[in-house]
Amino acid sequence: HRLRAGGFTVIDRPRPRVQYDMSQNHGGVAVIAMPGIRLSLLNPGATPSTFEFVCVRVTSGSSSCIAAVIYRPGSQPVTTKFFDDISDLLDRLATFADPVLLVGDANVGLDRPDDALACSFTDVTGVVSVIESRRRRTTREA
Repeated sequence: HRLRAGGFTVIDRPRPRVQYDMSQNHGGVAVIAMPGIRLSLLNPGATPSTFEFVCVRVTSGSSSCIAAVIYRPGSQPVTTKFFDDISDLLDRLATFADPVLLVGDANVGLDRPDDALACSFTDVTGVVSVIESRRRRTTREA
């Protein structure tokens, strides 16, 4: 979906509705750009089942990059399928000539560097030189 409001551009991918309740829909992912920034929806061909994502080319003047916004529900356990899915997406994004930004919430405890899941995520994303940039803790203490 593409929307313009107040000069801003929004490209979103709403969460699919469940067939037994078509009355409302919550969730999904979106990219919002201020006036002067151009967004183009991209389809890298990935079909992950463990997270939601939307992928766009962001262009400003003569510069551009690829942004993939992901969301993996924290209410679901992290599985090996998640790592397969994220690896597949990153492999596809690595074929673009523009720099790639992977942003969003994978709901993997990266603040615990000794955690096996955090290590697996770092290993998978490190293959394509992803650098973590987190300004503050995004989860509550357990």
